[in-house]
Amino acid sequence: MLEIPKIDLIIPIVEGATEESLKNAAGHIEGTGPLGANSSNYCIAGHRAHYTGGFFHRLDELDVGDELKIKTKDEEYFFKVIEKK
Repeated sequence: MLEIPKIDLIIPIVEGATEESLKNAAGHIEGTGPLGANSSNYCIAGHRAHYTGGFFHRLDELDVGDELKIKTKDEEYFFKVIEKK
């Protein structure tokens, strides 16, 4: 699960970022690092547009220092926004 408190977002993360899977969740992009591994990037994708579910349509409201969490059945991982582009 991906949780971003500042924008009231709680959504599941599934393996793979296919058109079908992104209708109902964020997707872990195939070929990117495993969650929690040092020196790798765990990348997720999700829709921003309102008409497709818009899970990420409020990402522009995040600021440097804001926190997010990814929860698995066994662990919790905490992240902070370090840059906006």
